[in-house]
Amino acid sequence: MYFEQYGMSRILGRVYGLLMIADEAMLGLNQMAEQLGISKASVSTTVRQLQAFTLVEKVTVPGDRKDYYRAVSNALEYLKTSMSSSIRLGKLIRRAAQLEDLSGVRQEKLERLEHLFSAMVAAMQDFFDNYTFEESQSVSKSRRGKS
Repeated sequence: MYFEQYGMSRILGRVYGLLMIADEAMLGLNQMAEQLGISKASVSTTVRQLQAFTLVEKVTVPGDRKDYYRAVSNALEYLKTSMSSSIRLGKLIRRAAQLEDLSGVRQEKLERLEHLFSAMVAAMQDFFDNYTFEESQSVSKSRRGKS
């Protein structure tokens, strides 16, 4: 239901959830379709979308013609893709704010949006520059110890 909030299908969330919690290291289209009770075609379309979001990767097995998929263990690539999209949108907003025939109100709205996107990108870049898996593990362990 999380993905539905952003205009994506519920199946996308179900497939991604299955890949995140699967006992197997990777799953084929038939396995996913069977476990979720949906068509193989729906699973195929969905994993392509998840690949585009860099949340899922295709895995091949030597000697096996089938493709398998697994959730990306490091979601940083997805976040970096989101940051790249935000940078592109921020640049478009900046260009729009520079249009000569804008009213003062419209220009102010665009400048506020540009400022928001610039601040968000700066915060994300700071996060990427400073994030380490080991640091997040020690924070996670300390949280578990408090509960």
